[in-house]
Amino acid sequence: SRFDGRIAFVFQEDRLLEEFSVNTNIRFSKSKSADKDFVDKVLTALKIEDVKNKSVKKLSGGMKRRVAIARALCSDFDVIIMDEPFKGLDIALKDEVIDFLDTFLGDKTLILVTHDITDAQKLGCQIIELPFLNY
Repeated sequence: SRFDGRIAFVFQEDRLLEEFSVNTNIRFSKSKSADKDFVDKVLTALKIEDVKNKSVKKLSGGMKRRVAIARALCSDFDVIIMDEPFKGLDIALKDEVIDFLDTFLGDKTLILVTHDITDAQKLGCQIIELPFLNY
C-alpha cells in the first residue's frame, strides 16, 4: 500500500536558517491554515513568543530546539517524525513541551526517536525498542 500523507520532521540537528528570524524560519514551512494567531499560540506554548523577531543565531540551544519543533508543528502534516526533539531542554520545560505536544497532536501520528523511554511513555507512544547491534 502507498502513503499519500504529509510528513513533518524535527531532525536531531535543528537545521534552521540561522541568519533569519524565528518567524521567517516558520514562514518557510508553515501551512496556509497556520495563520498568525495559530503560530503565536504555538510559539507561546513553546515559550519562544518573545524572541519571534530575533535572528536564530542569537538564540540558546534550547530555544533553537523549540524553534525547530514550532516550525514542524506549523507545517501541514499527517505524520510527524521527531528525532531526539527534547535534547537541550531542562526537565520542567521538557515536560511542558511534552504536555503541549500530547494535546496539540490529537489524532495525528507521531514517530518519536529517543533514548529516554519516559518521554515516549508520557506521549502515550507504542514503544518499539531497537537492540544495539555489535559488529
